[in-house]
Formats: sequence, structure tokens, C-alpha cells
Amino acid sequence: MIPFTSPLGAVSGRLIEFGLRALLAPILIGCGLFAQTIANPNLAISPSGRAVTGWSLTPPETELSADSNGLPEGVSSALRVKVAGESPASGALSQRFDIPAGASKLIISGYVRSELPRAGYIEVKLYKGRTELLRTHGEVLSSPSWQKVSIEIDPQAPVTDKAGVVSVADKIEVLCRWYRQSRHIGGQVWFAKIQLTEVGATVAVLGGHTASELGQNGRHGWGRALSDFCRPGVVVKTYAFGSAPDHDERRRTWAACVAARPDYVLLQPEAPPPGESRIAAASAALQADIAAAREHRLPLILVTPPARRSFDQNGRVIPEDADFIGLVLDAGRAASLPVIDLHALSMERLAILGAQDSLALFTSVKDRTSYSRQGASLLAAMVARALSIQRADTIPSLDMAAVGRAL
Repeated sequence: MIPFTSPLGAVSGRLIEFGLRALLAPILIGCGLFAQTIANPNLAISPSGRAVTGWSLTPPETELSADSNGLPEGVSSALRVKVAGESPASGALSQRFDIPAGASKLIISGYVRSELPRAGYIEVKLYKGRTELLRTHGEVLSSPSWQKVSIEIDPQAPVTDKAGVVSVADKIEVLCRWYRQSRHIGGQVWFAKIQLTEVGATVAVLGGHTASELGQNGRHGWGRALSDFCRPGVVVKTYAFGSAPDHDERRRTWAACVAARPDYVLLQPEAPPPGESRIAAASAALQADIAAAREHRLPLILVTPPARRSFDQNGRVIPEDADFIGLVLDAGRAASLPVIDLHALSMERLAILGAQDSLALFTSVKDRTSYSRQGASLLAAMVARALSIQRADTIPSLDMAAVGRAL
């Protein structure tokens, strides 16, 4: 058991430390930042107010403005775009530059926010000279809250074009894009802090909705928020794992995770529904997950599900799913795996906040299990701190200042 204290009060959690330092070795590596290759990464508007310095704007008559309200942590300013001029072609801010010498895997990241349904996104293109070789984009976002988007690319990977010619890219183009269909006209899309970094580590998060939720209907997962507590260069990828996935779903989920070649995996098994075979089925599923990680030699860290928002008449938080939480902790000990007891950590925070003040962490009064953006961010900070509890001073990939502010 490893106790620790947060800035807002005593928060004790349980972390099985066997092999933790070895598991975290990949993220002890510093991440190279190629800031000089992106001009004006903060998207500052030119003195004329009609352009973004260092970026090309399409269409050029697009209305732009700076916004300093409600920004993500560590962001000083954002660019607000008012969508106008209906067209099948997307609007775009674009910038093209040479691929940094010696660069291998890179990440283009940035923040996107939209008051419109599926309106804004970030796209990346690779070129050989003037010939486009490849394009890829992040999710087309529809959330009114800020979302961090990260796109991983390998500029050294050969690409075969339609004519069968194999080439390796020498240029990257980054685009902040917005749709201009009739339903988007008059709406607004925001972009902020566009960065290019070298991949330092890849983290895979497998779990149910409290870990992997994308933000629909106000529900957010801590796995999606974890990147907010990582320094540039860390890739966090989430994979949805239902409470009772069948064999095919489990196989597909693990196949996608393995393909990402993560440096380590955070697995949060979902508490199963009530029933006579509840624990037996959950145990079998968890053992299958542990076996899958071992089969593919993926370093695995187990995470217990967070607490439900449940209080008694005296305002005391009620522990639920104790049998399942115990199962996860016991499975970790038996397999000599690290376990982050997120259930204990979140229980203590609920007890501190109480029934009324804890409402902001959830999507509604009636929904006791789905966390809001604020709640997911708090859970992610708890996970990040637990990961760094042994040697926080030597883990540059985790932003412990951000963790401290969130806790």
C-alpha cells in the first residue's frame, strides 16, 4: 500500500508496485520538440486581422478572431473561425514545411472546439516534392468543450501511390479544417496550440465507458483526458471494452491495441451487471485479458473502475461493486501486476466533496456512473499521479504540474 497526499487533502490509494519501474521505463525517455518547424503554433492573427501569420487561409475572406476565454490548461490564446460561404470544400488554415532531419515517428497535436455538429478537425498530409503521398485526419469533433487531437505519422515509411511508385515523404502539411455545408454557416469553430513532437511513448487504455468514452452526450472517459497530463510526445490511445464483450469483440479490441505497439497498457475492466455468475464471468474475462497481454508481451497495468456516485441519507458515500474491485486487486497480486485502485481514490474524493458538490463530476443527477469532462479530468490526474508515485522527478513525459493543479 502506498499512501500519498493531494494538494486538497489526504488521498490514499493502493498501488501494487511490483515491476512498476520497469514498466514505466519507456516513458523515462525525453521527447524531442520540433517547435521551429511550425510557424506561429498559437495561431496569432496578423495585424490586419484578416490572416493568421505563417498560415494560408481558405477562403481568404473568412472571419477570424482571437479568444482567451475558457481555454485548456497551458493554452494562452485560441483562434475562433466563423463559418461562412457555403461550399462542398472545407475551409482551412494550412502550413507546409520540411520534415525535420532524422525524424522518425511524429505527432501533430492541437486543440479543437466546435459549437456545431461534426464541424472542425485537424488533418495531416505527406508530400514528396509537390506530390501528395498520404493524408490522414483526427476525429471530426462535435463537442462544445475543448478536445485534444493527436495524429501519429511515420514520415520514413515508404508510400506506394496509384501508379505503383514507392516514395518517402520529405514535407508535411498541417491543416486546421472546418466544414462549410449549409448547416454549418454562421457557426463557430476554435483551434489552439498546434504542435509537432517526436513520439516518446505510446499508452493504450482499454476499458468501458468511464475509461474510453469520447464525449458524446456529455460522457467523458479518463483515458481520453490522460493526454492532458502528458508532455508533448506521448500518444494515448483508447479502446472501448464493454462490460461483457464476446470473444470476437475481445479479439478485435486486442488486435487493434497490439497493432498500435504501445509501450504499456492500462486496462480498466468494467464491472459486470448483477447476476449469479457475475464474479465467475468477470474473473474469466479478466484472466483472458491478462493472457492476451502476456501473449503479445505487452506490459500491463490494471486499473479498478472508479466509484459510483452513491450516498446514504446521512451524506456518506456508499461503496459499491466491492466484490468486483476485490477481484481486480486479487488478480493483480496473483499475476504480479501493478494495480491502480482508482475506485479507492475516487471514493475518497466523493467523500470529501459530498453529495451536492460531487454533481459536477457526473453528467446528471440520475446518472451515477457516467463522468463529465471535469470528472474524467480528475480521474485522469489520479491515474497519472499513481503512475508517477515512485519516481515523479524522473518521468519527464508526465506533466506533474498539471496533475497537481487538477488534484
